[in-house]
Amino acid sequence: EQERLPVPVILHVYDVSGSQTVSRANDVLHKLGTGAFHAAVEIYGMEWSYGKARRCGIFHCDPAACTAHTYREPISMGTITMFQGEVLQLVKAMSAEWPGSSYDLLTFN
Repeated sequence: EQERLPVPVILHVYDVSGSQTVSRANDVLHKLGTGAFHAAVEIYGMEWSYGKARRCGIFHCDPAACTAHTYREPISMGTITMFQGEVLQLVKAMSAEWPGSSYDLLTFN
């Protein structure tokens, strides 16, 4: 059996939208522990997000490259020992429970 090695998990934080106004507000609000942010999780070089922008719910892009938002910072979340195929199976299962049509900014995000 293949050895399970630790794989880094990175949370990528974005300012919601591409608006400079939101980014400036988040500069202040971030210091207070709040703000209007989008977050995505990177595992195995793929960044996974949830939203309705692509109508599919869970989607992926290159790390730190979500074009709908303004990139702010990466945050290390530690490591996992899942194989890449297991991660993809998990995302597929989650996609059925998190469709884009159910997305709501405040109640199902």
